[in-house]
Amino acid sequence: MRKLFSIIMALLATSALWAYDFQSGNLYYNITSDTTVEVTYQELLSDSNYLDITSITIPEFVEHGGITYSVTSISEYAFTFCSSLSHITIPQSITKIGSSAFSSTGINKDESNWENGGLYIDHCLVDVKSDFSGDFSFKEGTRLLAAEVFYHRSFLKSITIPNSLQNISDRAFVGCDSLSSIIIEDGVNSIGNSAFEDCVSLSSIVIPNSISNIGENAFYNCSSLRSIVIPEGVTTIERQVFTNCSSLESVTLPNTLKSIKNYAFHSCESLDSIQIPNSLTNIGASAFGYCRSLSSISIPNTIDSIKLGTFNDCTNLKSVELPESITSIGHLAFQNCNSLTSITIPKNVRSIGTDAFFLCLSLNSIVVEAINPPSLEETNNYFEIPICYIPCGTTAVYEASDWAQYIGEFVEECDEDDSASAIENTPIQSPITSCQKIFRDGQLVIIREGVEYKATGQEIGN
Repeated sequence: MRKLFSIIMALLATSALWAYDFQSGNLYYNITSDTTVEVTYQELLSDSNYLDITSITIPEFVEHGGITYSVTSISEYAFTFCSSLSHITIPQSITKIGSSAFSSTGINKDESNWENGGLYIDHCLVDVKSDFSGDFSFKEGTRLLAAEVFYHRSFLKSITIPNSLQNISDRAFVGCDSLSSIIIEDGVNSIGNSAFEDCVSLSSIVIPNSISNIGENAFYNCSSLRSIVIPEGVTTIERQVFTNCSSLESVTLPNTLKSIKNYAFHSCESLDSIQIPNSLTNIGASAFGYCRSLSSISIPNTIDSIKLGTFNDCTNLKSVELPESITSIGHLAFQNCNSLTSITIPKNVRSIGTDAFFLCLSLNSIVVEAINPPSLEETNNYFEIPICYIPCGTTAVYEASDWAQYIGEFVEECDEDDSASAIENTPIQSPITSCQKIFRDGQLVIIREGVEYKATGQEIGN
C-alpha cells in the first residue's frame, strides 16, 4: 500500500491523468502497435474510473478507425479504485497485465477470489497478499503473472514457476529478500526485466533450456547468487542482468551468445574467470567493470573493439589476450587494473581512448604490434610505461608520435625472417624520410639519408 501511495502522489503531480486513444463500448484503449491495443483506465486513480461498472468482458479484438486490433495487454492501474467491479473476463489474447491493475476493486476485496494467498482472474495471478509467508504454490493451469505481483513480499521463502506460464513478468519478484529457492520448470520461455532484482537471499537458480530471453536487470543485486548457467538459445545478456551479484563465482555462457550488453556483469566482485564463446560479437561498456577477482580474460577474434570501461577497476586482472580483430580500445577500458603487468596491443588497433590504462601501476611493459602507432586521445593522466616493445625498424616513427611522452624506452623486436618483410610491405606514416633495410651478418641495418643505424635506432659507428 505504501508503494501504491507513493506512485499515486507522483502521478498526481503530472498532467497525464487521462491517457487513452479511443473508447469502444465501456472500455478504453491505448494503441500499442499497428495491430495491437491495451485496455487502460478512463481516469487514472480516480473513484470515477469506470464508475458503477460491476462486470467487464474484455474482447479478443476491437475495431477502431477501420482497423481491427488484437487486445493483448491490460495497463497498470487500469481498474484501480473500481470498487463496484466484481467480475471480469480476461481472454487468451491477453499476454501482459500491468502492476496494480485490479487494486482496490470489488474483485480484490472479495476473499472468495483468493487462493493460497493469491488473487486469480481466469488463471491469471494478479496479486499476492502483502503479508504472505512461506512457500508459494500456484493454482493449477496458471498462465500469466501480472507485473510486480510478488513485489517486496519479504516473507516469501521458495517458489516453483510452473511450465503453464510462458513468461515471468517484469519486476515479478523485486525485493523478495527472503526468497532463497526458485525452480523454473522447463517450458517457461522468458524472464522479464528486473524479475528477481534485489532477491538478496537467492543463492542458486537453474534456468531451463526453454528460456530464450533474459530481460534487463533480471538478477540485479542478487548478492548471494553464486553460480549461473545460461542455456543454449540465449543470444543476448541484457543491460545490468547480473550487476552487483557480488557473490557470483561461476558463469557458463552459451555458444549461441552474440552480445553482452553494458554493465551486464558490473561489480561481480567474486567472479574470477569466465569463458567467452567464439559466437560473441559485442561486449558492452563496463560489462565487466569492478570484477575485482577476475584474473584473466581471453577475447575471441569475433570482437572488434574494447569499449568504455569494459574492464575498469578489475584490480586482480593479470592476463588479457586481445585478438587481431580489435581495432580500438575505448576510454577507461583497463583503468585501475593495477595487477596487470603486460599487455599486447594487436597490430590492427588504430586508436586508444582517454585513460585506457590509467592507474595500471604494475604495467611494466607493453607490446604494440602496429607499425604505425595507434592514435592516443588527449589526456592529462594517460599512462607511463617503462618499456614498449615495437616492430622492427619503427623506433623513429614511435619517437616522433604522441607515444614518446608516455614510454620510458622503445625496444624493437626484430626477427630476420619476418620483421624485415613486414616493414618493407607496410608504409610508415611519419615525417621521417624513407629508409632502406638490409641484413648484414645476421643483423638488421637501417640506412636513412646515407647514415646506417642499428635496429635499436643507434647510429652505427657511434
